[in-house]
Amino acid sequence: MAEEHLDSPQWALKHTAARSIADATMAVASMTGDMDSTNAATLWPRLERALGGKTWEGKEVVLYAFAKFVETSSKYWLAEQDVAKAIEKVSKHWQALSNHDRDVTVAVKLARGCRVAKFCGFVADTDVAT
Repeated sequence: MAEEHLDSPQWALKHTAARSIADATMAVASMTGDMDSTNAATLWPRLERALGGKTWEGKEVVLYAFAKFVETSSKYWLAEQDVAKAIEKVSKHWQALSNHDRDVTVAVKLARGCRVAKFCGFVADTDVAT
């Protein structure tokens, strides 16, 4: 249900859908140390869509879910080259936002102060897409 609202023209629905996908990702990731490939394959396309678009107040929960997803589903995304490339692209995008001094958005404030910044640096420095 949340997935269908990610493209809603109503910001409240779009943000709520993104938060719901982030919550589901965090719940699955916290159940075990390693997320199984079935759950990862189900969550990834939805999480990737939730990460897209403009930044907004509260989007940090989606970034935290992204970091948790990558931390707990490495078996999945290392085996799926297209997913590894997408993860690297998302990481570089958020890292670039955090380095852009004139754009003091929610993403910049978040990336400067949380583990996502460290994680994005890790992914950018790791050639995951080879």
